[in-house]
Amino acid sequence: MTGTRTGKRTAITWALRAASVAGFVFAGFRLAEVAQGEWAQVRASALHQFWLPAILLALSFSVRGRSTYQVLGAAITGFLSSIGLAMYLGRWITESMGQVNPMRLALVVPVVEETLKLIPFVVVLLIFRRQRRSPGIIDFTLIGLAAGAGFALHEDAMWSRVTSAGFSGPISWLTPSVHTQTGFVAGHAVWTGLVGLAVGIVVTRRWAAGWLVVLAVYALVVFDHGSWNYQPLRDDWRWVVGFGWLPVALLVLGIALGFWLDTRSLRRIPQELRLLPGDVWRFARNGTVTHPAARWFRGRSLMRAAARAAHTRAVEPWTPPEAMPVATTEGASS
Repeated sequence: MTGTRTGKRTAITWALRAASVAGFVFAGFRLAEVAQGEWAQVRASALHQFWLPAILLALSFSVRGRSTYQVLGAAITGFLSSIGLAMYLGRWITESMGQVNPMRLALVVPVVEETLKLIPFVVVLLIFRRQRRSPGIIDFTLIGLAAGAGFALHEDAMWSRVTSAGFSGPISWLTPSVHTQTGFVAGHAVWTGLVGLAVGIVVTRRWAAGWLVVLAVYALVVFDHGSWNYQPLRDDWRWVVGFGWLPVALLVLGIALGFWLDTRSLRRIPQELRLLPGDVWRFARNGTVTHPAARWFRGRSLMRAAARAAHTRAVEPWTPPEAMPVATTEGASS
């Protein structure tokens, strides 16, 4: 029975990998199609949109349980599935409400796009519920940033444009996608990353009332998106979101909080399960596997496993053996 289950899991794993590879290939062809030869603009947009996700991917070396491959999968989901559905629904909404309908620009389009970009979170939560291996706060944030960046890249390529002004703003070294030629706006990557951060805190901290915070963050994102889309709102109501700075500030502060909480979870698991970056370097130099590169990748896999164990323990508290009740003869007789 165990062998059958293992075989099924292996088959499912390879099927998912094959589907992912097919998605990457299709995304490449789709990018060439929507870019219409404007490859310089596509490269600039990709650099701006994926700058922050790449920085967080590198800095979260010790606390994330998701691999680079899985984060790229979220980006592909945003690039293909989310925007594909958004374009399909967008055409229907435009035909029903008209191109310049204020309700369409300020509310309907932001709600549709921000909801469809949450598809990767649904997939991750369903897998976690099945396998009982929780991602961490930074994992959820990374998934959101990657999905939003993929969505924004496809949107830029489709319209042969680069919405961001790049590295010419005051915080462009961190988030080059938020500076545009017409003002300051968080953009798709920051919006979805902020929702992912809120989801991660609620899921990993087992905070039931926290879903109200997630809804509040989602409402903030939708308002920021809608107030940017519709010019009268942009002129009169952008002060509510600090003229675009509030979502960015919340994301940066939230990432710092997420690092602290994820690191604290990692330090609370049993010593024999804990693996920190310094341990990986020592493992790469002195491990039993022959090639140093192989030892490095093996050490990285073990560290991600340790992070997953820490995040899962935060969701489902682990009882150490010494704290478990010990049955006695007196207790058994009573």
